[in-house]
Amino acid sequence: MNKKASIILWIILGIVVFLLIVAVGFYFIFFEMGFVGNSDELPGESAWQSVGQEQPENTMPTYDSIDDCEELEGYTKEYCYKRVAEFTLDKSVCELIENNDGRISCYTDMVCETGDISICEMLEEELGETYYSVSSCYYCVAVVNNDISVCEKIWKTNIEEECYDELG
Repeated sequence: MNKKASIILWIILGIVVFLLIVAVGFYFIFFEMGFVGNSDELPGESAWQSVGQEQPENTMPTYDSIDDCEELEGYTKEYCYKRVAEFTLDKSVCELIENNDGRISCYTDMVCETGDISICEMLEEELGETYYSVSSCYYCVAVVNNDISVCEKIWKTNIEEECYDELG
């Protein structure tokens, strides 16, 4: 192999290693640190818990009422509504979230706190039983209420198995 081909090969190898490092960094920042939901994560389990760590205190502002959210925009405003809904346990606050996935996440998180099966039934009616969040919702109801019969409503096999393992 001549010198020019060797240099090109090393440059390509360097680029591949750089891209791999960047990809691993983004994965850790966005998924393991909790900035994006992890689809393998069980409902109610934070990304911090999934890596065996306690979530640091005061990492995000505290939002106690809808008034705290009014001046905010975009994702921050929707995050604020979600936090207020969790704080007040008022599912009507979730309805203020315009992003469909954010609104569903708000409802699911609320169910993980309250065990209110009516929210899951509403989501099932709106989304259909095969939607992942509906299964997650019923999982939370089953665990919070310690009711193994709710596991039968779960469509996603891995969540259903976890439900029976948890309560069985």
